[in-house]
Amino acid sequence: MLWVINQKVNAAILAIDEHSRVLKANAAAEEILSEGRLLRIGPAGLVCANRQATQALRAAVRESFESGNTGQHEFVLLLRSRSGTAHIPVSLSTYVQVETGQKLILLMLPRPPNLERIEGLARRMGLTPSEARVAALIREGHSNKKAAEIAGLKTETFNTYAKRAMSKMNVKCRSEMAQMLTWQATLERPL
Repeated sequence: MLWVINQKVNAAILAIDEHSRVLKANAAAEEILSEGRLLRIGPAGLVCANRQATQALRAAVRESFESGNTGQHEFVLLLRSRSGTAHIPVSLSTYVQVETGQKLILLMLPRPPNLERIEGLARRMGLTPSEARVAALIREGHSNKKAAEIAGLKTETFNTYAKRAMSKMNVKCRSEMAQMLTWQATLERPL
């Protein structure tokens, strides 16, 4: 099942045990683990970019395993890369392997899309090129001042484009817009 999912979404998928040890990972997950900016394999299992995120991940895994076989728990955590610029949602779902009866957790992370891909997606969602550029920079996690500088805009102009983008995307805040763009990018095949 794990590899069928991989063919349908552009995501990194890992199967882990109750000790957060990686049992299986697709190619995208192997790439993320080898980069080590978001997740890496440590002596005690998966380790996130910072201690708080690692503790949150382990708590979610622990709660999933303690819920019993009948409990269906899903968690979504927002992880930051070591640089602090990437904000990637990771979904944790309980799964029982049919052949062995072993309870596992499936972690699914969208492949971090590049800026151009996000801009293209935002334009297809009805944003102007300027609004799409601003939305993509917000999704990258830059401060308004830094993002405006990158876009070559005044901060006030940047904020105006951001408000228009959020309105067109029918979201209430910038983090909701960033999450929507990230998940939409994972559901599409690569451009």
